[in-house]
Amino acid sequence: MLKTVSTQLALASDTLSEILAKGNTSGSNDIAMDAGYGIGQSDGLANVDFPGSNVITASTSGEESFRVDAQGQLRLKNSAPVWDTTFSALVTKGGFVTSQNPSYLYSGQNSYFDGGFKYSVDGYSTLYEQSFGQHSFYSSVSGTAGDAVSYVPKMTLDPDGVLYPVGGINLGGTAAANLLDDYEEGVWTPADNSGGGLSFTVTAAAYTKIGRTVFASFDITYPVTSDTNYAGLTGLPFVSKNSGTVAIAVTNSSTLTYAQTGASDDVIISLYDNTGGLIQNNTLSGKVIRATAIYYSA
Repeated sequence: MLKTVSTQLALASDTLSEILAKGNTSGSNDIAMDAGYGIGQSDGLANVDFPGSNVITASTSGEESFRVDAQGQLRLKNSAPVWDTTFSALVTKGGFVTSQNPSYLYSGQNSYFDGGFKYSVDGYSTLYEQSFGQHSFYSSVSGTAGDAVSYVPKMTLDPDGVLYPVGGINLGGTAAANLLDDYEEGVWTPADNSGGGLSFTVTAAAYTKIGRTVFASFDITYPVTSDTNYAGLTGLPFVSKNSGTVAIAVTNSSTLTYAQTGASDDVIISLYDNTGGLIQNNTLSGKVIRATAIYYSA
């Protein structure tokens, strides 16, 4: 029932202003409401109720519109499932925004927290987390209401602004052919593949891999040698899908004309003269080769 702060009796026929006036003996407008009672429009279409201790609800058109519980969790047209009481949360029928401490903020769909994230109803679930300057996006497989959700990371944006997508990025379309799923930079070590046991002076050797395309550059000097094995390099950073081009930028060899990567499943480079024949090591004795191999990885 509705009570005033004074001993004056509030009649059923009293208006709200009359009730407040009767209760205003101490200079305040305080009124009290027993649990299980409420106040609302005479037609019953809009009400504020106090269904239990430390709980406030508001309803319109006969349906609960929102609920505030003792933990300060605000629930919009949603009374179940119940969240972990250590969280403050805004909960809707389809999702939530919640936080347990200043370091974390979560928003998500089709889950709630009760000792761990669980499915609200049968289906898929997604989660967005902000923590320590980082943004993380997760998804799950379809699950059953009440079961634990196993979220899988899908994309992260770190505090330095570096984006880490899982699975790649589709460019210009949604087909598999539009998927860019790999980018890598690094160094590699050209080594002798002739069988002559030569040791090169490697000034530089680096690579960039974009999708399946590899650009592997190198700057080497052959040792002084009289070895007559056919010249060749190995150590390419990725196995080749098929023969690729090697663009020779600089060489002081009058014999070396072109080169190419090996055939399928090779990490080698073969060196040729202007007749298309393989070059022997002694013709490259003390020579410099600066080139870039361009090929598809397997």
